[in-house]
Amino acid sequence: MENKEDILKNIGKRIKKFRTEKGLSQKDLAEMLSLGQSIIALYETGEREIKITTLLELTKIFDVSPNDILGYDDSVSKTEKNRINFSEIEITIFEEIKKNKDFMVFVKENTQEKIKKLLKLWKNVERIIPG
Repeated sequence: MENKEDILKNIGKRIKKFRTEKGLSQKDLAEMLSLGQSIIALYETGEREIKITTLLELTKIFDVSPNDILGYDDSVSKTEKNRINFSEIEITIFEEIKKNKDFMVFVKENTQEKIKKLLKLWKNVERIIPG
């Protein structure tokens, strides 16, 4: 387990990495956060702890998750292991289905049996759809 000093240094390295990838100077980033440039320098060297509100602002500026900045992006969570990847068309279909409240209630009741029926229906739809 890393000690606090090492954790702060590693967070600082990632902040610097994301900042430079965005083409921002310390001064640019400081202005975006309404902080002094010296504060950014202290973050990047691990000499100052970052406030949670500042961390969240950085995620918006860098377009990354808090885990990316904190260094937890290298490990795969249980959720990620079990994640199902859907195609754009599948997501679009699901979004349309969610709009139909009656259908959602229908599926919630006796879910397993209804899913089996829907899968059979989908196989028939696949035969009709070209491609």
